[in-house]
Amino acid sequence: MDDTTDLHLLTARLNQQFATQVADSPLGAPSGGELNWAAVAAFYAAVHYVNACLWEVARIEPRNHGDRQKHIATWPMLSLFLPEYLALFDYGFRVRYVAGFQIRHDDLHALVAQNLSVVRQTVERRLGADVP
Repeated sequence: MDDTTDLHLLTARLNQQFATQVADSPLGAPSGGELNWAAVAAFYAAVHYVNACLWEVARIEPRNHGDRQKHIATWPMLSLFLPEYLALFDYGFRVRYVAGFQIRHDDLHALVAQNLSVVRQTVERRLGADVP
């Protein structure tokens, strides 16, 4: 794999690791801020998984979130996880920009365990990479 691909995968893994640690912590242990930032980290893990795939397969580097979503929606392999990606995007947006929004612990857990997992596994299959 290309160095740029590897850097995207490393960034994705680090973001996923943080999100997973917070999501898997005992109920009530993480603070509201930790839960919210874990949702942001989960979204950015997905961003970097997608960027790794786009770069490795076609040397495409999306300019912004809209550009990335367009590629996800139009590439048959990536479109398989469009609903999961959009859920990650939605939570990541709301925790950053909606005043007072607080993600619930069980919603964060589902977001990481289900939505991010689908994105990761799809990219892993496409790249033939061992993406934890």
